[in-house]
Amino acid sequence: MHRIPDIDRQITQLLKPVPAIAAAIQMPVICGLEDEAAIERDTSFPGLYRIDVSTAGHHGDLVQWFASFKADWECDSAKGGKSSALIKKRLLQHRALQEWMPVYVGKSRNVAGRVASHIHLPFSSSTYGLKLRARPGLALRAFRLHAIELKAVNYDVLAPALESALRERFHPLVGRQ
Repeated sequence: MHRIPDIDRQITQLLKPVPAIAAAIQMPVICGLEDEAAIERDTSFPGLYRIDVSTAGHHGDLVQWFASFKADWECDSAKGGKSSALIKKRLLQHRALQEWMPVYVGKSRNVAGRVASHIHLPFSSSTYGLKLRARPGLALRAFRLHAIELKAVNYDVLAPALESALRERFHPLVGRQ
């Protein structure tokens, strides 16, 4: 037991470069979320992913766009269900409305499967997720997927650290953390 604090200090030292690594990671666009065949084909791996929403049709007002997105996100059918919440403090990190706003950053040992669950889970499911199809107001919005593969023996140590650093980088609007 006396070795645990030493191992913890070593791991802490080893993880110090993770924010700089996350800042340099290029997360390529895989496809739109409507292309489920591409999601299955191109992201059946352990890794990290980001889901963005298009702001097409809105004209530069971040606060107004967010109010509209919030209304669609917090629809009546979403009340009482287990779902990822909007995080207002992350919105405040954005200075302007981007063409694509980051909605969610996540990790999974099977990105394709996890993204499919974000799309298809009903509000009745106790699994946390975006539950995009269960939100009728989001049907007219376009979403896209970015993903990178993370092959690592120590996935359970590296993936959460990278996910957290990517969350700090992109400030996604939705999530539990």
